[in-house]
Amino acid sequence: MKLNPGQLEVFCIVAECGSIRAAARQLVLTQPAVTYVVRELERQAGMALLLRQTQGVTLTEAGEALYRRALRLLEDWRQAQNELAQMRDGAQGDLRLAFSSGAAARILAPALASFRKARPGGAARCARVVSQ
Repeated sequence: MKLNPGQLEVFCIVAECGSIRAAARQLVLTQPAVTYVVRELERQAGMALLLRQTQGVTLTEAGEALYRRALRLLEDWRQAQNELAQMRDGAQGDLRLAFSSGAAARILAPALASFRKARPGGAARCARVVSQ
């Protein structure tokens, strides 16, 4: 079974909208295109993922399982893309500093504020602060 992020995203939107027509509108695709993606996923899975009804669609048990997993996979995919973009743009790396507690208050806090202003995505996390 070969899944790709585009297929999973379409499937998740269909599941969230509860309708292929509504999902097609949201995705700015034709209804037949969305139907094709869902049918291809079902073909690859070898089972129905959606129950089609006159008022829309609901997920089968297999569809529920795929939906939950797809949400996690898509989030991981987005995080991987963001990390690669940060590496490409030079916005990622490690900076290790050692300060006494007094110097940290006087020097480090203003320096970090300036750094965050200059590189908004650069100081998103702080692993550990050790004062001596």
